[in-house]
Amino acid sequence: MGYKKKNTTGRKRLSDEKRKKYSVWLNEDERGIISEKADAVGMSFSVYMRERAMDYNPIVPDPEFRQELMRVRDDIKRLFSILDKAMTPEQRYKKITEWGFLRDWVKAAKKELRFCDKWIDRT
Repeated sequence: MGYKKKNTTGRKRLSDEKRKKYSVWLNEDERGIISEKADAVGMSFSVYMRERAMDYNPIVPDPEFRQELMRVRDDIKRLFSILDKAMTPEQRYKKITEWGFLRDWVKAAKKELRFCDKWIDRT
């Protein structure tokens, strides 16, 4: 059926070449309301209507949450930068493999960094 996974919600959808255009009858007030709701969650009008029809409930991005995630991401990047400046790559590899807690911390920090990037991109 030709699915691909590249869209704003991370959900599978039909490839663009498989899509067909359909019309929906709306008055100006309805179109305005839907457009405002789509803008509030950062989606286009058609994507918002399609996602709502498929029972997806988009959330309004919280700017404070996004800012906090950006701060966390920046802190993690600063810590990695400090590690890069403090040791050569060979020294860093040796310490990370010798000290189990540092290896676990690096893994957890990278996971948190990916989480922050994913959520910042969504909001």
